[in-house]
Amino acid sequence: MARAELIEIAEDAADAYAAGEPYDEAGLAGRRFQVVVPFGCPGSPSAATSTASEDAANGLASWRWADNNRSLRLTANAADWSDTPELAAVTQTENDETLESTAGFWIPRPWQTREACPALRLERPPAAPGSGEAVERPETEEAGETTDEPAPSSIAVAPLAPPPSPQTLGLVQLYTDQSTRTGRTVGRPHVHTIRSESDAPLAVPNQGYRLVLEGRISRFPNGRAVSCSAASPDVRPRCLVAVTFDRVAFRDPASETALAEWR
Repeated sequence: MARAELIEIAEDAADAYAAGEPYDEAGLAGRRFQVVVPFGCPGSPSAATSTASEDAANGLASWRWADNNRSLRLTANAADWSDTPELAAVTQTENDETLESTAGFWIPRPWQTREACPALRLERPPAAPGSGEAVERPETEEAGETTDEPAPSSIAVAPLAPPPSPQTLGLVQLYTDQSTRTGRTVGRPHVHTIRSESDAPLAVPNQGYRLVLEGRISRFPNGRAVSCSAASPDVRPRCLVAVTFDRVAFRDPASETALAEWR
């Protein structure tokens, strides 16, 4: 399955959770997936910001400049979500296994099924006083009159990007005390550096980059493949899907070639 089908599964699971009904997972466990995650997109707060390392620690991919803009560093590390309410609901079983850690990646913008960066950009702000654009005077103010209100500032302030929506869809692999210790991705650095072929700075990537996640759907200890939770009826449920990761890769969106991969 690809990104679009995974999003549809999560939406159906969230709908069932909100209705207080079990989600029909027939045939889901064992299916293979390849999910493409666009990141570092133009206009996104995660593009080349100082929070790149924080994003990586939280299961999000990001990039940042290095070496005076002569290199770009891509980063994506699986996060440990052992303490989340979604996992607390599915790891309480009668067997002797003990959850040690998890490896999770978020699927940002689950309203977008396409595997490209969004075309939306930050909307243009209203005209600021003194910016050269006409400003309509209040009807109560007549020519020659003065008011007690201070004159508006003539400095145009650039709009701040609104904070991104909370993450609501994630893929997570569980590790118990009975799991093999080889191939664990918790805290494992997925880092790739792109260097300029000359002394000139690199150009800003106008299509961002792609994080590719491949593997198969598995089950939580209680036998379910999807677990959702919500803090209140008016909050969108957050759903985690149990998986086994087989491959993590960075992809160049222009050439469609893998820049780096981990298996």
